[in-house]
Amino acid sequence: RPLPSSPSPSLSSFLAMLVFLTFAIALLVVLTIMAPAAVAYSCPSGYTDSAQHYTGGLRASASAALVLGEPANPADCSNEGASRRWNGAVLEYAGCSPMCCTCWKLSSPLLESTAPPIELSSWSSESALQSVYRAFSNIGDSPDAPGGLLVSMLDTTSTLAATEVSLHQMANWVGSCASFHGNTCLAFSYLRKDLPPVVYNYPSTVPQLRVGLLVDPDIASSLMTGMFVFDGDTNERQSCANEAGEDVDFSSKWTSEETGPFACMKSAARAAGVEQGASVFQSTSDPGQKLFGGICDPRIETCAFMNSGGCMSTEDLGNWPGCMEPHSPEFKDFESCFEFQKLNSSSWEVRFSGSCLPCSQMYVCDASDPPGKAQRVYDAEASEFKAYVGADGNGFPEIFMQPKMNRGSSNNAQCKWKRDSWNSWISASRAAYRDALNAALGEQGNWNGYAWADPAAEGAYFNNEVNAYIYPDASSNLYTDQNDVFMASIMGVVVDTQTCEEKLRFLDGVPSSGKGGVVYKDAASRCAAFRAGAAKTEQQEIAEAVQAAHNLAHLIGPGTLVLRANFTTNAAPEPLMWRRALAKVLRPEQFMGAL
Repeated sequence: RPLPSSPSPSLSSFLAMLVFLTFAIALLVVLTIMAPAAVAYSCPSGYTDSAQHYTGGLRASASAALVLGEPANPADCSNEGASRRWNGAVLEYAGCSPMCCTCWKLSSPLLESTAPPIELSSWSSESALQSVYRAFSNIGDSPDAPGGLLVSMLDTTSTLAATEVSLHQMANWVGSCASFHGNTCLAFSYLRKDLPPVVYNYPSTVPQLRVGLLVDPDIASSLMTGMFVFDGDTNERQSCANEAGEDVDFSSKWTSEETGPFACMKSAARAAGVEQGASVFQSTSDPGQKLFGGICDPRIETCAFMNSGGCMSTEDLGNWPGCMEPHSPEFKDFESCFEFQKLNSSSWEVRFSGSCLPCSQMYVCDASDPPGKAQRVYDAEASEFKAYVGADGNGFPEIFMQPKMNRGSSNNAQCKWKRDSWNSWISASRAAYRDALNAALGEQGNWNGYAWADPAAEGAYFNNEVNAYIYPDASSNLYTDQNDVFMASIMGVVVDTQTCEEKLRFLDGVPSSGKGGVVYKDAASRCAAFRAGAAKTEQQEIAEAVQAAHNLAHLIGPGTLVLRANFTTNAAPEPLMWRRALAKVLRPEQFMGAL
């Protein structure tokens, strides 16, 4: 009997292939389930996702600083939530699932100095003091190689007790610009032969900031994020966080009218049921609206700028036209900045909400003429609050120093310059210093006393300010790289050994404004008022400052230079030194030398 016939070769191959494909598909399904989610989009050149996508929502500006990436699949960048609009511009992606395809613009290469190398032959023949003098006299033309010196003034108590020197430590010392929430901001004054030698050292009842670190900006350039013409009060520009160290009473700032300072907060409070006469305050626990919670790749310009004092101050928010005038088209948007919680029958707590654009958008200087009549506006297309200060910034004095200089307008209301606007910032700074000196002296020689270190007036702080963003996680590689650059940039330690009277001696015979009913006519009377209630004598403070300076030098390492630096006061224009700087003939030997 014949054997049963076997399947044909073609049928056998088909069955084998079917079994294999079934197994492969099953295996692929299993691997897909087990595989972690991947970033399913790509960013164009000059942008990065930098792990900054937030599943579940991300506030972001629709400006050149942010673009959408290219998804690998159509569903990889869906938006299931509502978009917030400001004057027609989409400014917020909400409820993104599974992720937002957001790409953030990168600034200059991270932690790479473009300063020309120092030739070993010249370095070996140059003393440390001479290298400081040479840097001060060098005028660069870009933020990558600006020349000059950076000085960060620090409190004596912290530096005297210090056991290490690092960015992380400095961000927690008095003299930093965000010491309560985040510790992501550091402040410097920039010195050069064409700028007055002024640092953050306002006369006060607490011990002066006499000790400072001297830094080479050509090396530390990659750490710099933005600049102010005068001290920027960056403690108040931390995305509406309360950095005052105490509760801030806002109801005392309201007027009885429906217009005026903080009218938008008053209107929002009434809508929330806040009773007439109730106290409304911001608690010290309010961290504001820090972009990414303060943690971001330093190369992302927007995030680094915002987390180092880059938005408007809370005081300026209340004085912005969109908050003061109910008929302003921006008024409703400013009203959305506040959330209220009743504590008892007479007090409410206000917190700055996540929908508040003034707390979460940059406030920048634009060195061009305004497109309309208003000089300070919100640019919806760029997603930035702007002050148009004219070509080369020469319009800065008109906007922020008229009708007279004061802390509210000249410091707290001023715009901040982006890093790539370095030359315009220098030009605006020189114009502002020239205008401040001329205004103080008066057109007819009638000295305006409000500018001459008046203890009864909130005079302007005349030191400029340069900020750095500090990555808050000191255990991370990003922070380590930042700190390595900073430590390499330290040129020495400075200590100001002048007494208050020595610093203000040029004001002998110069009357103050008379605000508060007292006219101060010399340095002695001014300093007695400034230092009323001081716990220590100035001689004790100076001795401790010298000791603290030597302690920092010891921690930094052998060979660290310690300098005496008799900076001019930041409470008044000192005509001699200011004029030498404006003439570009200021010499470092005139105020700095070996201790």
